[in-house]
Amino acid sequence: MKAIWRLFKEADKQKEILSANRELNIKIPEIMGPENDLNTKLTWDEFESSIKPIIEWIDEVLDRVFSSPYIADVTDVELLGGGLRVPLVKKHLESWLKQIGKSTLPLGSHMNSDEAMAFGAGYMASNYSSSYKVPKVYMYQHVTDTVYLNVSESNCKSDDCFTKNMTLFSKGVANLGSKKTISISNHFGNLEFSLYTDKGLLITGKAKLTSSIKEKADRASEKKLALVFKYDRSGILSITWAEAILKEGEKENTYQMEVTSEFHGPKSMTRQ
Repeated sequence: MKAIWRLFKEADKQKEILSANRELNIKIPEIMGPENDLNTKLTWDEFESSIKPIIEWIDEVLDRVFSSPYIADVTDVELLGGGLRVPLVKKHLESWLKQIGKSTLPLGSHMNSDEAMAFGAGYMASNYSSSYKVPKVYMYQHVTDTVYLNVSESNCKSDDCFTKNMTLFSKGVANLGSKKTISISNHFGNLEFSLYTDKGLLITGKAKLTSSIKEKADRASEKKLALVFKYDRSGILSITWAEAILKEGEKENTYQMEVTSEFHGPKSMTRQ
């Protein structure tokens, strides 16, 4: 184990040296015992060839991120992590951005690439930890577009169908990570809903009462519905759940409705 630890330590050291050199000689004395030294040479071409599988992993991540329907547009890219000292990584990123029509997008290096992620994770952990008492660090990211909700009675053809329109999350006011509960007491039945911004439709869906809930509702003294929507810290909007709330005797019980939803926009970026 000691030999493996020495090997990894030396490899990490030589990798950093190779960032500024085309080739280097590696020597680790007595790595496998007395008079058993390791002597070898490593060139840039050999190093870049050996990390090709890692570059392929980068492709998989980029494909997954940029094909997400939640990524409408990217205006800035900040590079973080020690791997960015490897010229091939930055070159590959630039090539990938060119393939999706973003060749003019600058790759920024404004933060300390080694420390920024650790500091950010530490700040976020301090906010949520119940074990460590540290000064609170408040970080807020506001919703970038006002989100509106339309909810209505399912398959209703008459003029007096239940319908409700409202602002769900306000631009510049609501924070990412927010939840919003919509209570409906003047209608009890299946619902259809849509979420949209001034730029277009985002999500449509349905909330359906099960046969079991309908049977219980016939015996309940009071009944209402509730829809819960969430705009998470990653900027993903969704319906968290829908429920029927029934007063049965002296108790108020909640029952989960069947929910289906479909995402419609914004348009994602994919490689050409």
